[in-house]
Amino acid sequence: MDFDDDQAYRYGAKAWQWVNEEKNRTFVLVAGHGHCEWNEDRLPFVITDVEFDDPGNSIKAIGHASDWKNVSHSYELYVGGRPASNKRDYDESYSFDVNQDLPLSHVQVGDGDLKLSYDCWGCGTKGEFEFGFHISTWMGIPKDVELELSPHGVEAVFEPRVGIVANLPGKISKTYPLGTIPIDGISIAGGILDLGPELEFGWGYSVGPLKGSAGMTTGGTLSLSDSASMKIDLLNPDVSQGGWSPNFTPKEFTVDAALSGSVELDLFAKIQLALEALDHGFDIGVKLQPFGGATVSLAATSGDACPDQKGKHEAVKLLPSVGAALIGEAAIKDNTESPFLSATLASYVYTLPTFCTGFNAGPSLPTGSFSSAPSYSVPSYSKPSPHYLTSAPPSSFPSPLPTISRPWSWDHPSSSSPASSSSIYHSSSSTPAFDSTSIPHHPTSTSMSSSSVLAMPSSSVTTPPPPPSVSPAPIPVPSGSSSSSSIVPIVRRRHIKKGQHHV
Repeated sequence: MDFDDDQAYRYGAKAWQWVNEEKNRTFVLVAGHGHCEWNEDRLPFVITDVEFDDPGNSIKAIGHASDWKNVSHSYELYVGGRPASNKRDYDESYSFDVNQDLPLSHVQVGDGDLKLSYDCWGCGTKGEFEFGFHISTWMGIPKDVELELSPHGVEAVFEPRVGIVANLPGKISKTYPLGTIPIDGISIAGGILDLGPELEFGWGYSVGPLKGSAGMTTGGTLSLSDSASMKIDLLNPDVSQGGWSPNFTPKEFTVDAALSGSVELDLFAKIQLALEALDHGFDIGVKLQPFGGATVSLAATSGDACPDQKGKHEAVKLLPSVGAALIGEAAIKDNTESPFLSATLASYVYTLPTFCTGFNAGPSLPTGSFSSAPSYSVPSYSKPSPHYLTSAPPSSFPSPLPTISRPWSWDHPSSSSPASSSSIYHSSSSTPAFDSTSIPHHPTSTSMSSSSVLAMPSSSVTTPPPPPSVSPAPIPVPSGSSSSSSIVPIVRRRHIKKGQHHV
């Protein structure tokens, strides 16, 4: 470094002479973009010796190039909003949008004993999440690691139409990932920060024992309040949250069925945050899981199948319900299968009015294709009251907060972790069942078949056995059905941009 005047040179020489006075003294010198001609970003150097050229007013710093992980042993890093300070008034927030359509236009899967069609036109997510992250370390040991998340105009639309033709003596379960869509994130060069938000969609089913055919339209729109917020303490695992109670607007329920058995459906949209700051990596997820379903009963009787409809000897009786669950999770990077923290932010079930619609279809219940059975709609109703789950969430939801030990490397940055220890203890989930509501049989009923057509997480419902008194004939597969899958592929793309950050 060449100095233009003697005063500046003497000042630099006085300050840096300190490193030559003791053998183990060093300091960090940061070179700007292109100052070394070959460095594309700001680069730290560890200086071990300094040479002075008094006649030429020149100082040569001798050392080696390093990285931010090794030189930043004590620091605070804020991403997004930060507390106001006397030195800096900058308080820019960071947000990412989740405006995505669900790629599930018309899917047909299965063959032989099971054919299933699934349509979800207009399904998807809207809005954005505001994000904040703070990490503080001292001498390489993290002292504070927190993440904040709040929604703004977030909605999830879930209005599927499902059709099934089956003759299954046993049970079949499958899950279909629909794809992961990267969302614009932020990156600070030099390994300081990399945040890559992703939106993940998927669906699945668990069917059987099942015999017959059915079609169902259900679901609704889930919206989150802008006042909701969640703060996750990643160092001492804990979640503080509020305002996440969802507003669920149910879609009018329709059904046509000649079915005996069990059907379970699951659909989810998950916001996943892969975050790495100076070699400390975490995966944080918020899962929006709306569901809908009904208990369906088909009745044939010599009297009135529905008390308020005279002369109708056959009927469809429904107990529909819709709801939603929101789950927050956190895991060490690349270990999302074993989250060290999970919490159910909200879990609601709305029970809609029970109704009975009678018809006269001859001596037997309707059979055949989806369209052969009559279709009915739930009568209009006022806004339903939410039913708060008093038991633990279904088994597919994460369990309450498990026990965690701090990773060994955080308290011993220069040591390797012992081979026989584990830093994560993951508790098992309980498997409670939802309360079921039985539909009374008509006293003069001559035949009855019931089905549980429930669009909920597959592992949360116990599959009932087929009614022993009903053995409907096998249902022919509707003409024009196909067993091939037409899931729309998602092209993975990643856009990382530099966003607001403070070091």
